[in-house]
Amino acid sequence: MPTLQSLLTDAVQKHTAATDQQNAALLGEVLVDYNNLLNQHHEEPSILFSIATVYLQQGFHGLAINLFKHIMRDWPDTKKTPQTWNLSLIH
Repeated sequence: MPTLQSLLTDAVQKHTAATDQQNAALLGEVLVDYNNLLNQHHEEPSILFSIATVYLQQGFHGLAINLFKHIMRDWPDTKKTPQTWNLSLIH
């Protein structure tokens, strides 16, 4: 059975490809993949971070910002992550 880390790695690789290709349809598929992972691993901030990143790329800035702030509030260790700080401050 695949581990969370291997499943997340696969999803991130697909996310990277969608971003590199500027492929909106593939980005939508990535969001579904992340959501499926989140359904099984509710407390994993890296999945929420990835979902927030996709929302940001899709232009859902308010939703993305709120997810980033939620991540920083509920998982204090993520406050040390520059990416979370930078993305949560985008207006």
